[in-house]
Amino acid sequence: MANLLTQAKDDDGQSLIDKLVQDQGATRREASIAALERCKELYQSPQTRYLSARCFTDFMAAHGDDAAVVEGHLLIGILRMDYANDYPAAKLAFQRFLERAPGHPDAELARYRLWLANTERGAIHEAIDCGREYLRRYPSGRYTGKILQRFPKLVSELASRPA
Repeated sequence: MANLLTQAKDDDGQSLIDKLVQDQGATRREASIAALERCKELYQSPQTRYLSARCFTDFMAAHGDDAAVVEGHLLIGILRMDYANDYPAAKLAFQRFLERAPGHPDAELARYRLWLANTERGAIHEAIDCGREYLRRYPSGRYTGKILQRFPKLVSELASRPA
């Protein structure tokens, strides 16, 4: 009985509050991920792809700070670039993605797309800088050949780099 009184005296309900906050955070993350999946499903079909741009934009406006759904920035950038030819908006989306998730498994793709967006919008100096950064991080990367083909002067920089 004394033990129960001691527990009751020491328990101000904080453990219950902590548990509820954790549960709410997990539920919010699950809902965010589910909403992102709905946008991805729209993107998968050519018939609904045009709807995915609005879905991703609304989604990121509501959940953009959630680290669990950062790939929404990458997908928005790809959509802005591939379907609207809006390279400045794509560039910003790729930069947001890389700022929030530099170690993400799709970071290589984002760095390539950032280079490509700068190239396509005619920002050659920025494109060369992005190409250098990509080659520094991924000297044998999936898109190395495309970057070197477009900017052959980077070949010598890649070759002179110590192994």
